[in-house]
Amino acid sequence: GSNLDFLLRHLGQRMERDEDILFLFLTSHGREDGDLVVEFADLGLRDLSPVALRRMLDEAGIRFRVIVVSACFSGAFVPELAGPDTLVITAAAHDRSSFGCAHENQWTYFGEAFFRDALAGGQGLAAAFETARAAIERRERHEGKTPSRPQFVMGDAVARQLARWAQSRP
Repeated sequence: GSNLDFLLRHLGQRMERDEDILFLFLTSHGREDGDLVVEFADLGLRDLSPVALRRMLDEAGIRFRVIVVSACFSGAFVPELAGPDTLVITAAAHDRSSFGCAHENQWTYFGEAFFRDALAGGQGLAAAFETARAAIERRERHEGKTPSRPQFVMGDAVARQLARWAQSRP
């Protein structure tokens, strides 16, 4: 299996199933078929599909999940991962590119707007996503790019668990 599969199984054994929330951030190049590109040819790793990620999470026994996928066409992860116990956030719709992925860039458009600016400013996940989505939309429009249409799909159970977790913080 892959390192990700090994790590998820390890975490699944240590997490309190009905309390803990996994936060998983994946970033790479995305292919039009929805897979994330994993370029470690010498290790024989295969690209990561939404189906494979769902299987890994299920087999690891991880219940509550916040999955953030920053890649072109990353919206392909939504139908496979969405459910009552999961929040899925993607940098683009299933049929759209995202922007800013270049070696010289520290952040992609999504990473900059969501992680660096909105979340770092202390907003919750939903508010940070909405702030980031609006900023990305403005930037893409200004630059004449086809809108990437980031996605945010939150299940009811994970929403309640996130709210409980937020209330328990000092």
